[in-house]
Amino acid sequence: MIKALITILVKLVESKLEKAGVETLILKNENYITAAKQIW
Repeated sequence: MIKALITILVKLVESKLEKAGVETLILKNENYITAAKQIW
């Protein structure tokens, strides 16, 4: 029972971290795009 709860928590944390990582990548890409537009 406790192990199941821990595994669920770990999966939730991992998914949140993955989402955060993806969001930061998207934000960085947006910054690059805006910078490129400014250069053009």
